Amino acid sequence: MTKELGRLTEDVVAKEVSFNGETKKVVNNYLAVNRGKDSQGNNKTVFIKFSAWGKLAELMEKHCTKGMRVVLEGHLKNETFEYEGRRVQTLVLNVENIEFADTKKDENTESK
Repeated sequence: MTKELGRLTEDVVAKEVSFNGETKKVVNNYLAVNRGKDSQGNNKTVFIKFSAWGKLAELMEKHCTKGMRVVLEGHLKNETFEYEGRRVQTLVLNVENIEFADTKKDENTESK
């Protein structure tokens, strides 16, 4: 099980997908994770692709926005796809649990 703290790179939008006659919601997004500084003092940030399914996807769509800090916990899975005639492999975090490190901003609050 992998656990990562980071910021969401985009507002969370769930999509409906169908598998074997069953419809579920899915979220695909990226988590920006700060890995400290490199030898020149620059921030090292990695972007972790993640997906969440079902009730967890609905929860994230309702409560998560771009820039929000969250802790995502889940299992890594290997995805393979074709891009410009080449086979590409990437790791995706299949989210099984989320912890909110920030609270959702009050939509009625104006910044001063």
